[in-house]
Amino acid sequence: MLLAAPPLLRHLPGAISRMPRELLAWLTASLLLCSLLTGCATLSGPRQVDLPLNRLQDGLARRFPVEQRIFEVIGLRLEHPILTPLPDSERLQVALTTVLDSPMMAQPWRGQLTFSGRLTLDPTHQTILLRDGRIEQFTTDGLEDPRRRLLTRIADFVAGHFLQDVVVHTFKPEDLEVFGTRYTPVALRPTATGLRITLEPARPTP
Repeated sequence: MLLAAPPLLRHLPGAISRMPRELLAWLTASLLLCSLLTGCATLSGPRQVDLPLNRLQDGLARRFPVEQRIFEVIGLRLEHPILTPLPDSERLQVALTTVLDSPMMAQPWRGQLTFSGRLTLDPTHQTILLRDGRIEQFTTDGLEDPRRRLLTRIADFVAGHFLQDVVVHTFKPEDLEVFGTRYTPVALRPTATGLRITLEPARPTP
């Protein structure tokens, strides 16, 4: 059995129909204006957006492979980055496939380098950077202990030269505009599925 409507609601349509047209038009316009003002305030205020991990992954992958010479005789190739958010420490971890090659080697050394960095915003260039990079693990298959010491030196070199201010994402202009309002990123934090970014309306330039 359907519930009966309250008395006030039962008489509401008739009460509205008996209103003078001028009053009804004024009420309608007032409600519409309030709705528009509320919507505009919501659209132009601070907001949070989620940047999914796969989008970060695709953007970073386009910056690889990277090839460098170390100690003049060793070639280093970094490729296939895999991202892992670390929400508890507010860092982002990157695992890279590594290939080390040299005329002194019978065959290339292959392994994996894993590092993490602190997420930070560069408002000037509208980018997300990894700073304070530190190597979490650097392994290469089939190396004896003396060669592992060389691997440690290589890891220190990589940390000092390649793991500072790593760009992981660049905002496009259309990413920061909603209904004609320009936004600027002011804060971010890693989540289990990517990054959560806080945006605020951009201040007009003087």
